[in-house]
Amino acid sequence: MLCGIRFALPVDAQRDRLRQSVADLAVAVFQSVVREHACSPGRSIVPGDGCGQDDTPVFALSRVSWASLPLICDIFCRILRAGFPRANRHPPMSDTTLRQIRMLQMIPRAPRRIDTGTLRRQLAELGFETTQRTVQRDLEKLSAVFPLVCDDRSRPHGWSWEREAEEQGMPVMAPRAALALKVMEEHATRLLPPDIVGFLQPYFRRAEGVLADQGDSAYRAWRERIAVIPGRQRLLPPSLSPGVADVVYEALFRQQRFIARYRRRGARDDAPSEYEVSPHGLVFRDNLVYLVASLWDYDDIRQLALHRILSAEPSDRPVHVPEGFSLDAYVRAGEFDYPVGKRIRLRAWFSHAAVQHLLETPLSEDQKVRWQEDGALLSATVQDTAQLRWWLLGLGEHVCVERPVALRRELMAVLSKTLGRYRD
Repeated sequence: MLCGIRFALPVDAQRDRLRQSVADLAVAVFQSVVREHACSPGRSIVPGDGCGQDDTPVFALSRVSWASLPLICDIFCRILRAGFPRANRHPPMSDTTLRQIRMLQMIPRAPRRIDTGTLRRQLAELGFETTQRTVQRDLEKLSAVFPLVCDDRSRPHGWSWEREAEEQGMPVMAPRAALALKVMEEHATRLLPPDIVGFLQPYFRRAEGVLADQGDSAYRAWRERIAVIPGRQRLLPPSLSPGVADVVYEALFRQQRFIARYRRRGARDDAPSEYEVSPHGLVFRDNLVYLVASLWDYDDIRQLALHRILSAEPSDRPVHVPEGFSLDAYVRAGEFDYPVGKRIRLRAWFSHAAVQHLLETPLSEDQKVRWQEDGALLSATVQDTAQLRWWLLGLGEHVCVERPVALRRELMAVLSKTLGRYRD
């Protein structure tokens, strides 16, 4: 019996959902009491902590198992009996419940771990004076309810949450947060280091569970209503050598060099070059990933395709960053459009279909269009790049370049060779 309430535990396996509903109800009551007491003026759960922006207590618990219910109710009853400490006061040293809550928040997820001595020191900094033996007893008690594991292979023994344990984070994950996390998982995880993606996996799983509980709600259906597609011909992504991405991302994150065996474009697989690489940034273009880097101690910037790195070994040497380098400025300067010359004034005829697209998405701020019977004459100031040539050639019969004359002649030569290929 807890707090004068008797719980009859159903034993029929088919009543699992009923058990969960009862547990959730207890948590809801617990949260409402915490919100009423902890979020009132001048009151706080622990020094420096209070309520979130949505008035949710910082330690609000998410869905729990039936086995966790006695501990939750114990916390609930202790709070009702003892009340809450006022803000700016250290919690009493005898308050084991608040100490255990703080302890749960300090324990990392496997493979990281924390020993009892470190836990005791961190608790003391928060005003919870206790002994290392008491911390050990608390951990043993909590591990019977929560998915905590002790690594006793070496001393001092370390405690951690199980690697695959459901995230016990606080506050409760709202459906909108769950939706944001799932969209991020599907479309943005390649922008993050693998270590951080691994750290986020429990949150992704929890978000999936939250959305599954929403039934046919708009939150759950949103992912079925959005799609991301490439702007060019769809190509399969290249395969990466095992372990290369992990080394590259970690080196970029830690700002350290690495040693790479790199196959230059067109070179044989058995003749790679070995570089000492200083990574400065990653650029994603459709399904390709490019590493912007410098080699050894040189200042010139290189673009290394990640799929051409055959192997990578970490180094403890710090990166060499060319003075004044900025990835954003490098990309904005058009380096990934592969510059051929300076800015030019392009003048070309476009068909009605092609020019209509350019009215909606102009080539430049100073673009001008003069309509003709069979299309329009367009002029714009653009960067002279290889990308510009690929784009113009891709328009086929819908464009005819007039100026610059040198660009017109270059395109004529390419088209003449192309026509010869088709005639053969």
